[in-house]
Amino acid sequence: MDMDKTALELYLYMGSSQPIIDWLKSEGVKTKNQAKYKLAPLVQSNVYKVALHIGGGNSDVSLAGTANCVKKVLDYFPETED
Repeated sequence: MDMDKTALELYLYMGSSQPIIDWLKSEGVKTKNQAKYKLAPLVQSNVYKVALHIGGGNSDVSLAGTANCVKKVLDYFPETED
């Protein structure tokens, strides 16, 4: 699945786990640790962007969607490969 960084970050922010899971599977991810590794830069970018908004006085932003999405995605993948 061909998705750019912006689309992936938006799916995370909105809490849309299925497109993220599909992308990770297309990237060959099979375990929870592999998913964490692939998601880390996207989550970090979301945190940075939300922090910029909060720093600019917009307190209406939240990372709840990102947190919920990451939990659902990580729950999908097993700890180890079978």
